[in-house]
Amino acid sequence: MSEAQKAACILHELGHILCGHLGLDKETMKNELIKIPDRSSEKLTTAAKEYEAESVAIFICKILEIENNGAEYLKNYKEKDGSIPKFSLRTAIEAADRVLSAYRIFSKDVKKYGREVNNTILNEFTKDQD
Repeated sequence: MSEAQKAACILHELGHILCGHLGLDKETMKNELIKIPDRSSEKLTTAAKEYEAESVAIFICKILEIENNGAEYLKNYKEKDGSIPKFSLRTAIEAADRVLSAYRIFSKDVKKYGREVNNTILNEFTKDQD
């Protein structure tokens, strides 16, 4: 896989988590920092889950200008009549927004403290390698 494909794949799997597809425990769902919705009462089809998760990846990849073939992937999950399955676009957008908000915060910190952070990480990594 290319680096872009790896990134898109990770974002897709993160989409499953942030869209509430994994049935996380109640304590994790209550965590205000994570903000994973409790969707245990919803009867989501596999196709709906895939559309939500891949939508998260598509949105983020588009904004960050990462190549993604998500539209091609989603063709495998269309209904028999060729229509798109019922899924929550809102949930996907909210999940993508949480990822992008974290990215913005992180990227500001990296720009501000990038050299210092990189040197600290490098020093920590190399001191145990001797």
